[in-house]
Amino acid sequence: AADMEVIEMATRVQEIDCFEAVDKSGCRYTITESASQTSLDAMNGMTQWVSQSTYFRALGFGPVGQISDSEFEIFLVGVKVIRV
Repeated sequence: AADMEVIEMATRVQEIDCFEAVDKSGCRYTITESASQTSLDAMNGMTQWVSQSTYFRALGFGPVGQISDSEFEIFLVGVKVIRV
């Protein structure tokens, strides 16, 4: 049997974006976009991180759903916000 080289892949959560959003009454929220990433080790020893999935959170309010490129819903309070 041929020897199999076991490559250990690391994972991390990386913040990839942060922006302001506003609801219809003018309240502002800070939204962060994070990605679950997996490392790919190249032959030259460099590590490349590949995003597996992304998700949004409102600071102080938890998970956020993306409705469109600019519209989001903050689940905890049921508020729709627009990216500014």
